[in-house]
Amino acid sequence: MHNDIQHPLQKPNVPAEFLAELDRIDPLICSRERLVDLYRQAPDAEVRAFIVGIMDTRTMVSLITEREF
Repeated sequence: MHNDIQHPLQKPNVPAEFLAELDRIDPLICSRERLVDLYRQAPDAEVRAFIVGIMDTRTMVSLITEREF
């Protein structure tokens, strides 16, 4: 079976500068404020949805571990 689903960050419309910033800040450990800034800079709705998914996951982990996000 062929998989036609492309990850939003692998699409050609995502600027190299955005990807470099994403790598630099590491969305899995950066501050909520920095992640919101990155969300605002996202080139399209799919990339924003990807970032929202990270934010949701980090919020759930925060609730379970009782650590601030």
